[in-house]
Amino acid sequence: MRAAQRPRVQRAAHLLAALVLAAYLYVPGGEGLQNTVRFIVLPVLALTGVAMWQAARIQRMRRTAARRRTSRDQAASAVTSEDAPSP
Repeated sequence: MRAAQRPRVQRAAHLLAALVLAAYLYVPGGEGLQNTVRFIVLPVLALTGVAMWQAARIQRMRRTAARRRTSRDQAASAVTSEDAPSP
């Protein structure tokens, strides 16, 4: 998924979950949705809400982790090439 698509997908999931929650609350006879709302819709709403709210911080943490991983891999490859016997 491209970076530009991620916010749109998160928004769409958040709005869809909110619509299901609204249907459960306002439509008579919504008892059949009780377990779906409790175990699927509310966690999705919470996760997408936090992801949209903290998007900049999450992106910064991902970039930092990728940089650390790259530098650690480069250091490991440098050590292994120094330990290799010369022909």
